[in-house]
Amino acid sequence: MIDEDFKFLKLTSEDCITDWFNFFSTIQEIKEDQIVCELRSLLETDDLTNVVIQVLLLPHLIPPKGRIRIKKEHFKSSISECKNSIILHVKIHGYISHIQEEKIKRAQKFGLTVQPYIIVIGPTFTELHAFYVCLDKALYQVSTVLEAVDICFKVFYVFDLHYPPESEHIWYTIQNCLYKFSTKYDKQISYVMPIINTFKTLRSTKDM
Repeated sequence: MIDEDFKFLKLTSEDCITDWFNFFSTIQEIKEDQIVCELRSLLETDDLTNVVIQVLLLPHLIPPKGRIRIKKEHFKSSISECKNSIILHVKIHGYISHIQEEKIKRAQKFGLTVQPYIIVIGPTFTELHAFYVCLDKALYQVSTVLEAVDICFKVFYVFDLHYPPESEHIWYTIQNCLYKFSTKYDKQISYVMPIINTFKTLRSTKDM
């Protein structure tokens, strides 16, 4: 249903999520200097095709900068907060309701609504067995992490929602580089635009 509603918006004609691994490798190429030693060892020891690890690495490759304004409050988003606004890992299914309540409480504190995010379930990142896209208290179960990323992104547009302030720079990067479209409503984030432009240049060179 989300897929069909997203297609109706005609924002892009491609099945863009299938290009995820090329997207990540290009971002990694651009921002390689940002990977700390611990993350480098993680990349070397874990399966590079593990999308969860790659999603969690994006905020390290492109960390949040500056201060975020929400209503009258100003705060600086951390890498951890950025990751938690995109994807959360729980070991057992019964912990999902606790996560949802915590998300709702935090949003209410700032006078906001809960934006879409991903929940993955399993004892470790390499032993995951369930994947959900969560919007407030609604859960959409999907088959893979990659499908969760795809559906989560599309939910923003189908329901006309804003990206979470903690990770909007990541979602704008995914939007422009993976899904290959922009809108007149997009926020121009100064430290993200050079990444997007470099990404497009690299990809066009590789496609020649």
